[in-house]
Amino acid sequence: MEQKFSKARQLGADRAGKTVKRRGRSMTPRQARQWLMGKMLETWSLVVRRRDQVCNWCGTRSRGQAHHIVARSRANNVGHTHVDNGMRLCYDCHMHRIHIEPDEYIAIRDKFLRSKGLSYEILLQRFCTPSPKMTLQDLHAVHERLKRMLTQ
Repeated sequence: MEQKFSKARQLGADRAGKTVKRRGRSMTPRQARQWLMGKMLETWSLVVRRRDQVCNWCGTRSRGQAHHIVARSRANNVGHTHVDNGMRLCYDCHMHRIHIEPDEYIAIRDKFLRSKGLSYEILLQRFCTPSPKMTLQDLHAVHERLKRMLTQ
């Protein structure tokens, strides 16, 4: 008889919550969460880079990277992978210029956010307030939403 499993079970969590199977490999729930967060961040990065097309600072198309506006260290679970918390910068602007010219970065960031109808203060309110820990099922749903954004 074929059993029907809950969504969490389909994602790989066993009944005791001790192991998760992913592509035939057993991992702890913590490892599964880290793996899924990595996949979510890759997808988030792709969505942000496709959305913006060019570096928001210098306008180049080459070597684009997604930059978290509210730092990942400050952001809650939602802010890590929310597209409003990202902007495209080229490698040079993202890795070097941002540290050399922080005042100019802030001006660029604020101009970018105004064009989206947002402000840095709004993002801080949205993404720095505590949020409940996301389950594997929640993380999976966010990842699916990001993947759908790529096809639109």
